[in-house]
Amino acid sequence: QFICLLVSIVKYRRQGNKECLISLKLQLLVFNILFLIADFLMYRIPEGGRHTMVMVAGGIFIFGVVNTEFNKIFEGILGIASMASLFYMTVLGAKNTDPYLFANPYNVPELEASIEELKAGFAKNNVTLEGETPSWDNTIIWMFFDHDISDPDTLVSQRWQLYYAVPEGMGINLCNYDHVSEHFDELRSRYIGTSANSETDQRCREAGFEKVAENKDIIIYRRY
Repeated sequence: QFICLLVSIVKYRRQGNKECLISLKLQLLVFNILFLIADFLMYRIPEGGRHTMVMVAGGIFIFGVVNTEFNKIFEGILGIASMASLFYMTVLGAKNTDPYLFANPYNVPELEASIEELKAGFAKNNVTLEGETPSWDNTIIWMFFDHDISDPDTLVSQRWQLYYAVPEGMGINLCNYDHVSEHFDELRSRYIGTSANSETDQRCREAGFEKVAENKDIIIYRRY
């Protein structure tokens, strides 16, 4: 994309004719549309693809406002479409999707009681920062998905907001189930968070790890 655009820009600066400028705009339009389609196919807006989508929509908007003798109706339609896309990805997106996408992290009201339960457990069992930070001694490893102990084909997940309960300064290490399962005895994090009644929860109990905090959703163990 950048090479083609660079060639067109150099050609336009040398020749300075309308055909070169239109060719440049068409290339910019095609690349932006393809990029936008790829973005929608490869990502979901809540996963961060919205950032590049906004830039692409902005590029299409620029295409529509640059003054040339290209088809004015077509350029106007592109401009309106790009502005509508920008509006959806920002204003409407903030209202109709997870507000975390466009705001600072915040507490989820229905989880406040669960977070307080975990904080009470940390305080009761003296879970504090020890030694230098960051370090594995001050880290909790957890998995977004685990397997239900009664039905291995059923996935159980953790509410990541609950980890706002950990002591300030403690590291939170998100890992995948396969890695934790395969290297369970080699994990370096001192603490591990599991879904209640999950396979990892069962292994922690079998290993004799100390339970330091829990609620109905997750259990935090101290491994050493």
